[in-house]
Amino acid sequence: MDDRLHEALRAAAAPRGVDDADRERMRAAVTAARHRRSVRRTVLGAVAAVLVIVAAGTVLGVVGPDGRDDQTRPAGPSGRDVAPTGDWAPIAASPLAGSANAVGVWTGTELVVTGGEEGPVCPPIADCYRSGTPSAQAAAYDPAADTWRLLPPASQPLGPGFGAWLGDRALLVGAASGVTLLLDPATGTWEQVQDVPGHVIDGGLVVIPSKDGKDGADDAVRFSYDKRGTASPDYRFDGATGTWAPLPADPFGESYDRSMAWFDGRLWLLSMAAENHVGAYDGKPSRLAVLEGDRWRVVDPATPDLTQGQWLIPQGDLLVAAENSDPPARNQAYDPATGTWREFVPADHGHPGLPDAPDAGCLLGAAAAGPAWITAGDRLVSALPPDALEVPRCPGHTAYQVVAWAGERLILWGGLPAQDSSEPVDDGLVWVPRRPQ
Repeated sequence: MDDRLHEALRAAAAPRGVDDADRERMRAAVTAARHRRSVRRTVLGAVAAVLVIVAAGTVLGVVGPDGRDDQTRPAGPSGRDVAPTGDWAPIAASPLAGSANAVGVWTGTELVVTGGEEGPVCPPIADCYRSGTPSAQAAAYDPAADTWRLLPPASQPLGPGFGAWLGDRALLVGAASGVTLLLDPATGTWEQVQDVPGHVIDGGLVVIPSKDGKDGADDAVRFSYDKRGTASPDYRFDGATGTWAPLPADPFGESYDRSMAWFDGRLWLLSMAAENHVGAYDGKPSRLAVLEGDRWRVVDPATPDLTQGQWLIPQGDLLVAAENSDPPARNQAYDPATGTWREFVPADHGHPGLPDAPDAGCLLGAAAAGPAWITAGDRLVSALPPDALEVPRCPGHTAYQVVAWAGERLILWGGLPAQDSSEPVDDGLVWVPRRPQ
């Protein structure tokens, strides 16, 4: 969080409590700061500026015929077999123009990139609100062959937004406009369906797997910050009909920090009270609830301390609240079987921990998940203790704004190359980590 927001929020957090005037000052400070930093944030499941993609059904390590946990050996450029090296490497040049805040969706075989803003845009460190030109361009990257293929442009520019893979189509939602598009990457076919109401500053998409009798179409939930008195912050997308419907109002009220996850066959909500947001850069409690039928049930009215921008990530039998902070992150894991929380860091499981990161190089993003890994800040932390990996700092950029966990690879693309830059770029990197021994 920048110094200007610190001062604004500290001024709002007077001992007299939080009144309506305080709340308005908080809203203004948070909105301005989030706009300034939107071009340097990540998440899929997702925040507006950056999308981190969850790839289901794959693992980083594989079991060999002798029962050993072997390294994966993904196919590299030109189809050759490449062992993990732990180093970043450039990917093939894309056919896209440079874009800030583009949306990425991992399909299981390709990374689809679309939307965002073509430059110039407001630099991350600038105190301005200028946006670039909303983009309708689209392309798909195949990491196994290290090749791109250009897709037809969207029927309407998406701009910054969210994306999710619904099993056979990509769902793409504009953060500001609410425009909702479906893309079949195999045929390059776009379909514009019902827009979702509401202008979203922070939020994301959660996929709800399909059930029998629903034509195999997955649903999704778009969640957002909650400013009471406005449109519902949460809507469920029906993958079969292409329509949105509001979710029941949650019991917590106004909140800037909200995240949802589909876990144990139910929708879960992590929500931080507006007054706690003021000092949450030092850690404050959130609240946890679960949607059962058409009613939310409060699971925990006061979680362990978390920082702003925390994200819910299912990991095996646990629901992890992963912090959006520089390391060391204090991720917390909730166990629904026991109703208890525990700190979720490698050091708790016999790992010596990770050293301080250098200042040079790009930062990765808020929180992301693969089937075995979580990123927090610029670290990749294993969900299978006591393993842990440090993501090496990548060359060139301050921040890449499409971040995709593609099963056994981490793929970065686009964004702004420096804090004072206003011209988006179109290059990318790939990293194939080694599994800890």
